[in-house]
Amino acid sequence: MSLLERRSAGLLVLEVKNANPNGDVDANMPRHFISDGRGYISPQSIKRKVRDMLVDHHSPVFEEIVKRMNLDPEAHFIYESDDRGYEDVDPAKAVKLAIALAESDPIAFLRRYYDVRIFGTTLLQKGTKKNKKGPEVEGEYDSFRLVKTGMVTFTIGESVSPIHIESTTTTKKSPVSEDRTDSMAPGGLTFVRHGIYVVRIGVCPNFSKKTGTTQADIDLLKFLLPKMFMNSVSCTRPAGSMNVLRCYWADHKNPLGSFDESEFYSSLTPKFLGGDEESISAEQYEFPNEVRGAEVVDLCAA
Repeated sequence: MSLLERRSAGLLVLEVKNANPNGDVDANMPRHFISDGRGYISPQSIKRKVRDMLVDHHSPVFEEIVKRMNLDPEAHFIYESDDRGYEDVDPAKAVKLAIALAESDPIAFLRRYYDVRIFGTTLLQKGTKKNKKGPEVEGEYDSFRLVKTGMVTFTIGESVSPIHIESTTTTKKSPVSEDRTDSMAPGGLTFVRHGIYVVRIGVCPNFSKKTGTTQADIDLLKFLLPKMFMNSVSCTRPAGSMNVLRCYWADHKNPLGSFDESEFYSSLTPKFLGGDEESISAEQYEFPNEVRGAEVVDLCAA
């Protein structure tokens, strides 16, 4: 397969309805900016949704992806997972096996882990070492010294307008102690009533020869992005509460770039038309779909 040579830009437009798109572990509520009340989603959270669709190689979701995209399962394990793709192995041993592979055969490591090829990792920066006498030794891999940024980057996802956060208390009929069977277990839920969020995506082929990233790797990402929230539901993100409304994508004509990416992102960001109203529906927004100088495709409609 050909290595990645094409530079691309993307814009992910998400709708959140009565869900917590990315909880703050310290505050136990949806992440938001104190200064203006807009919500945000961390890049790590978006990457996690992509990884989760490929983690379980025995799931019907993964099997369907393999069939649709004609994938080699052995080249699409996820490094940032508990088992690192090693079945019936506890997490502590799995990470040792993965690190051992990285140190003994870096190329095999890169070929094995899809998320390393596109997102980067904490291993495998081929470089130089200095011995005790000073001269550099070429061609060695320094463990835990790496290119932390991969070919694909996501920005923080930001809501277009301020969000309204609701908190509610729930109860569950279950005992909370061994000597009581009639008690109610309390629980709580905080969620965003409604919001439109945008995530900027960049694909830069600058280090593709080092990471072994192929165009097929990016094609797989483009296939997964519109579907990631349908296959990553939870109690705080139930079915239908998070949807990818648009996934705009444009390829540059050369590796350096053939259109203004800042204009691409700003032009395609939805416009809130509700003034001082609270965001309650996507109908309050205008969704542009054209950018000067770029051939824009909506992957949700492809």
